[in-house]
Amino acid sequence: MVVGMLLLCWQCSADVTLLNDDFDGVALDPAWDVRLDLAPPASGWDYEVASGSLRVTDVQGYEQETWSSVHVRRECRAPGDFDLSCGIFWDSINSNPGAMQHLRVALIDTAGSEAALVMHYDCWATQHGVRYASVGSTQFQDSAHLPYIGTAVVRIERLGDTVSVYWDGEMILSGTEGAEVDSVDLSFWRYLRPGAYFGTESVDYVTVTAPETAVESASWSRIKAMFGR
Repeated sequence: MVVGMLLLCWQCSADVTLLNDDFDGVALDPAWDVRLDLAPPASGWDYEVASGSLRVTDVQGYEQETWSSVHVRRECRAPGDFDLSCGIFWDSINSNPGAMQHLRVALIDTAGSEAALVMHYDCWATQHGVRYASVGSTQFQDSAHLPYIGTAVVRIERLGDTVSVYWDGEMILSGTEGAEVDSVDLSFWRYLRPGAYFGTESVDYVTVTAPETAVESASWSRIKAMFGR
């Protein structure tokens, strides 16, 4: 009886993989939607999928003294608890000290807003980038600068309405956000100005999991909504 109850509890706590991409091919999975028209818009980008990463080496824009961004977005319905994990890489050493670039990993809610995000934030041509995160209206920006070249594993986890953001295992922000997540957005940003450059920003993998019970509950709710119940 006890063994049966333990097995049932284990089954209830099992996680379901909602999204998993390690970019192990030579092209983006067609499930990703590449958007150059989202604000601030870009006119083009240079990238490749190779050696287990999505590697971006340039973002082109329309006007000087403005940001331009490329969004790589994929549907990922997570109405309740979830855990996103993503490996990122940045290299601005070849354009040191002129790189002005961002790599953002965000969860988008059903209203199209950023429910939570974490990013490598390098908005100064003369300085290194820093860690940045937000959960709803709560924000974190580190005062310590990152090296010009580096890697990190970033995580965004929700339990109940509490969302926690981690950088290499360290929790850097916790806030409240209960909106239903609709998609994952990887975006690459560049500031156009004389003397400012884009180095390299890469995503090695992105995985989103959720408890099986939360996924089943959300599916049942959608079925009832279809039949007006």
